[in-house]
Amino acid sequence: EPHVRGVLAANPKQVLVVPAFQLARQCRQWKDCREKNVPAMPKSKLALIQLIKDHKASQFDPTNRGGHGSTRYKEWLHQDAAS
Repeated sequence: EPHVRGVLAANPKQVLVVPAFQLARQCRQWKDCREKNVPAMPKSKLALIQLIKDHKASQFDPTNRGGHGSTRYKEWLHQDAAS
């Protein structure tokens, strides 16, 4: 969105945090099955929230506190789309 780009470009200390999520495995075997994974990926925040409620998606690597522990997932999920 142009407004977001403008805000980021205007302030070198402004950041954009994109939380990482993971889908539940779509395949029974431990293999790459893009034909099942890609169509299951959410196309909107509302779709992602529904997947999380249905236990079909979760925070990416929740045991990696050093890598993802600072991301405030719950706040992001409940944040207004305009903020």
